[in-house]
Amino acid sequence: MAACEASVHRADLPSDVSARIGRPLSDLPTPSCVVDVHPMRSNIARIYTLYASTSGRIGIRWHLKTHKTWQATREMLRPAYVDEQGTNRRETVALAETCDDARGTDRAIVSTIAELQGLLTDGIVNDAKSSILSQVLYGLPLSPGRIPRLAAIRAEYKRAFGSAVEKENGTTKGKPTEVQILLDDVQQIEALEAFAKQQQPNADQPWQAFIKVDCGYRRAGVPFETNQLTNVLHKALASPAIHLVGFYTHAGHSYGSRSHSDASSMLSTEINAVSSAAKEAHSILRSSSSSASRHPNQSIEQAFTLSVGATPTFHAGRDSTSSVWNKILSSLPPSTSLELHAGNAPFLDLQQVATRLNDPDAISRCAVTVLSEIISVYPRRRPQVLSLSSEEASDQAEQSSEGHWDEALCDAAGTALSKDTGPFSGHGHVYYPKDLRGWKLDRISQEHGVLAIRDGQVEEWEREWGVDVQKERGKLIKGAPRAFKVGEKVRIVPQHACMVAAAHEFLYIVDSSDQSDGGTIADVWRPWKGW
Repeated sequence: MAACEASVHRADLPSDVSARIGRPLSDLPTPSCVVDVHPMRSNIARIYTLYASTSGRIGIRWHLKTHKTWQATREMLRPAYVDEQGTNRRETVALAETCDDARGTDRAIVSTIAELQGLLTDGIVNDAKSSILSQVLYGLPLSPGRIPRLAAIRAEYKRAFGSAVEKENGTTKGKPTEVQILLDDVQQIEALEAFAKQQQPNADQPWQAFIKVDCGYRRAGVPFETNQLTNVLHKALASPAIHLVGFYTHAGHSYGSRSHSDASSMLSTEINAVSSAAKEAHSILRSSSSSASRHPNQSIEQAFTLSVGATPTFHAGRDSTSSVWNKILSSLPPSTSLELHAGNAPFLDLQQVATRLNDPDAISRCAVTVLSEIISVYPRRRPQVLSLSSEEASDQAEQSSEGHWDEALCDAAGTALSKDTGPFSGHGHVYYPKDLRGWKLDRISQEHGVLAIRDGQVEEWEREWGVDVQKERGKLIKGAPRAFKVGEKVRIVPQHACMVAAAHEFLYIVDSSDQSDGGTIADVWRPWKGW
């Protein structure tokens, strides 16, 4: 991480927080959210291998909802030059102008208006020298109450860019960042049209819009191949307030995948859904006797972006061969291009480890942990839940006496880790210190977290974490974990990193590739809060 980047915004941190930079991680108050940039950068690099393998024919659009920071945004849009193991090959070029071998993207998604404002405040969208972010999609289907705020932000983006161009004496390589919207209901378009009439004669240009298509998740979106979608398409294509630029879908149910095959099937479902919608849109445009009058902002062969993805399908796409992608790309409808979107892919968590799409050593790729302090230890309170070899049992005799194990109380619970669960039991797994691997956050209240030994055998624990135990048994977990000591601090990998990061005012940054092995606070990131 470039030190100069961090120093620009440290003035925005409270003095006691900025003073923690350079201090040992163990000095942090608990609970605290910790982000290790070493696996984060490695995960980003792995995603960009997909872009390289398809010669740039697949776009990448990052969702910023997990971290909500300008620092991680820059890392994702203009990544550090690292290999897939996370080894730095040269200095970070987060804001470098275009260069021949630069990898990156200029597309993003946000989940809140606060994130849109943060991108402006922290200088991501008002750089006249380079188009670091050309389009940012507001990721919830549009509600009428948000239209005035989004319109104001949109105008701010253009004013800020104009001011930046003036400072550069009128020279620019970029253009204003376009704020895009999602639609899935005719009434949303009617609300946009009513707002535009109110703004006359100062109404802005038509909104670039994606129609959100439901591919089976049943959270948001218009079901594809339905009359409801046909109605939305007719309204959007004919609206003077809309310039339809693409179709968007999200297979949230792909989190239930347990193999590459499962996730690949979900990816195919996503692509089929948006392709079907694009074909219908083109059919409507071609069937019109006078497209220019009936569809004022669309051409007959309108180019549409097909935006698909969830972190599991994102990884399935990353691991597919170039021949598979060539087949997929050749099957897309004419005048369409494909992009993949995801937000948690750089960070990961237990839910993602459970998909089996991040092996080997999937747990080691998780960048987000929560630092917590042990408050109390309760000897022999829990019935024994695993069998040990005689050697392991003798090493852990103080814990397994009378067939019971200890439990312990920590200060990270519902408000610090969320109450999300996943395929693996508990609300999180202890990962550091290494000799405490095997403990899980078993039960939580608001501020009380109860730690217990994971069910099953040690080999099962490693297998869950992505270790091939036939070849590398004991690679991550040497045996049953030792007992806790009151006052020691542990780091817990959460079930759902997005919910965890959203709960914390500051993200404490470490780098496990540095001399401290991630034991020193390298920076502090302050997420954009609110809605």
